[in-house]
Amino acid sequence: MSVQCLYIENPFGHTLPGSVALVDTVTIIILGFIRGCTALTTYTMESPHEHQQNLLLSRIITNVEKLNEAVVVMNKALQEINIQNMNIELVAQMFKNYQSNVLFHLEATDNLKEPS
Repeated sequence: MSVQCLYIENPFGHTLPGSVALVDTVTIIILGFIRGCTALTTYTMESPHEHQQNLLLSRIITNVEKLNEAVVVMNKALQEINIQNMNIELVAQMFKNYQSNVLFHLEATDNLKEPS
């Protein structure tokens, strides 16, 4: 944002340069820092970019809401997949335990042989 140089008149009629301090996007306070200047004036002005920023924020909010909905749908799909995979996981664990038991039994009975 560019700020133009502002001037404030002191009580003696002389024009003195002022300093601009931005309070927020809406209010500008003009202060004179030279002796004899007692003016403190507040101007409210609409930011030239406020409308464009509001449109952008609206688009961002809409996109985040859509993203949130997509994540919720994806989470539900992943939960269904996990439920369906529970049977496969159970069979895999049973096979692993069976393989471990067979290996233990073969080692205990000295029947474990090298694969040929």
